[in-house]
Amino acid sequence: MIISDCFIRLGNYSDALKYFEESYRRSKKEASKNDKNYYNSIAVTTSYNMGRLHEAMCNFGEAEKHYKDILKQHPNYIDCKF
Repeated sequence: MIISDCFIRLGNYSDALKYFEESYRRSKKEASKNDKNYYNSIAVTTSYNMGRLHEAMCNFGEAEKHYKDILKQHPNYIDCKF
């Protein structure tokens, strides 16, 4: 995810989104085979960061979708509420 953050800072949102999506897919895949809690927590954080990225890209509906999906499973995720 460090690579994705660098792309965001450089304004290269499409590459950042590509890497966040890949991280999310891999985390979900690993969660089915390995430490479920660990990899699911990575997936949640990645989804939150994709929401932030969509906000930066003015894709507010997509950002809201990410935040609401997180809040369904983690209602105390304060940053998503804001």
